[in-house]
Amino acid sequence: MNRKITAALAALAVTVTGGAAFATQTRTNSLGGGEKEFTVRDEANVGHLPQLLVDHGNKVFTDASVGGSYGTMHINYKLSDTSVIQLYGASGLKNSFGIPGKAALSGKGTGTLTGVSVQDTGVGYSPAGLADPTNHELGIGFATKFGAAARFGGNLNFYGNTKQGDDNNKNNNSFYRLGLGIGFDLSEKNSLDFGLGVGFGFIQQMDGTDEKYNHDGTLTFDLLGKGEFEVHTIAKIVPFLAIGYRNWGVKNIKSGEGTDKGSVSRISVALGSDLAITPSEGILIQPGVGLMYLTSSATGPDSTKVEDSNAIIFPYYGFAAEGKVFDWLVLRLGAKQIVSKISTNKTDKQTQAQQSMVDYILTTGFGIKAGSWTIDLNVNPLWFNNGPYLISGAGTGTPAVAADKNAGTPAVPATFFATDVAIKLAW
Repeated sequence: MNRKITAALAALAVTVTGGAAFATQTRTNSLGGGEKEFTVRDEANVGHLPQLLVDHGNKVFTDASVGGSYGTMHINYKLSDTSVIQLYGASGLKNSFGIPGKAALSGKGTGTLTGVSVQDTGVGYSPAGLADPTNHELGIGFATKFGAAARFGGNLNFYGNTKQGDDNNKNNNSFYRLGLGIGFDLSEKNSLDFGLGVGFGFIQQMDGTDEKYNHDGTLTFDLLGKGEFEVHTIAKIVPFLAIGYRNWGVKNIKSGEGTDKGSVSRISVALGSDLAITPSEGILIQPGVGLMYLTSSATGPDSTKVEDSNAIIFPYYGFAAEGKVFDWLVLRLGAKQIVSKISTNKTDKQTQAQQSMVDYILTTGFGIKAGSWTIDLNVNPLWFNNGPYLISGAGTGTPAVAADKNAGTPAVPATFFATDVAIKLAW
């Protein structure tokens, strides 16, 4: 998962994006995803930094991926020159019906718990990052300005699902999250923004008429800080610090002898900085570098730790770039290389493993503007290699942006040209 930022802010947005940004989540995905969600100025920033909603009033838009791995709808309305309200909904396949912590109940390892992709810094405003038993979201957001230099915002999210089979088995899961954010313009070209999110959830699985699994401590915590500081008339540094905590606990009520408990938890810390360069109007070049540390653990019955996993990503580096071809067309490119080292300790098997690896992510896309309408596409980069399936007969496979091992992104069929699409109407 990135944040972006009215009179002074509108001018500031042009400075950072060069006027080329037709902003959506699809846009940030095509620019590399991950930390670009809050270092590149975009509507996608609002999820992490809700105070930035003040810059995105009077528009409706949808954002969805091919195959339905996620889909969102947003309605933004400007209540006044200084206040904006947002209503939205979402759904996604990555939010499975699985019970977090359930595998740990067996007292055996769950497999590698730590995903090393910087596509997920643990700061997302959904409970993604560990198995998530919800598959839809409803939310409301609000942001307002205080004076000429301060802004405040918040959002309240509900995630949930109910699933019932023919055999009367039933899952009933819900999750709630409150996000708050505050920001300050230190000067015309310099700013600081902070976001805080706290969430809790309830898990219940019924086996016939008997309760089988129930929640036992479900908590998430997110903290994000981001700055923008001018270092040249055409450049700004954009430093950030992102901290995330996830804990999913579950109780097995039908264990036969008492109540067994299992839990999965993760802590992530990401630190880095981008350099946003706008050499001319309509062009943005934004290289960046960062590091990340993740630690995960699974605990089984009798509080016995069954698995530990740690990852150090040092460094990850790359760039985002977009340029205006015509007044109505913008092309986009993102590239990132991730150097990581993972160590896993499985207590149940008394084994330890270490692995070093290098991942490369390439993303492409474009934006089309026609009057008040905007269409953004995150293009499968392998399509450029193989071309349309009906001509080449070659499948394009899964795009590199799907390297997020925690997202559960389905493979993209060979005939699909774009992996994400967003359509927006602004007035």
